[in-house]
Amino acid sequence: FHELSYRLKRDGLVETRRRGNRTIITPSPQGLEKFKLLKEKMKGALPTRIYNTQPSNNILMVSFDIPERERRKRQWLRTALLRLGFRMVHKSVWVGKGKLPGAFIEDLKDLRLIAYVHILSVTKRGSIAQVA
Repeated sequence: FHELSYRLKRDGLVETRRRGNRTIITPSPQGLEKFKLLKEKMKGALPTRIYNTQPSNNILMVSFDIPERERRKRQWLRTALLRLGFRMVHKSVWVGKGKLPGAFIEDLKDLRLIAYVHILSVTKRGSIAQVA
């Protein structure tokens, strides 16, 4: 704690004052400005939530073709699918068992990725059975 408060004070992000035998730490004007900038930057951040999966015997295939300018979102989608228990067949084709959570679909909508993502339910087994 002392190291962190020292660094914040050194960088001009906080101010300290004594009140009796206590030290009060408050954000400096520069610290408030930095906080505002970080808050603004976080508006463009990608979702970090962990989705609750529901087991199912249905095999789902998720295919996507996200434009290169949306590279960060594409990587987010791959990570989210991996955490949901999906396996990569191709960089843009993933297969897994289980229902996709509503929160995941909402995040796809919020990120404006719905138009690029296709979710298919596989009802007949073929060579794909070896993957799932």
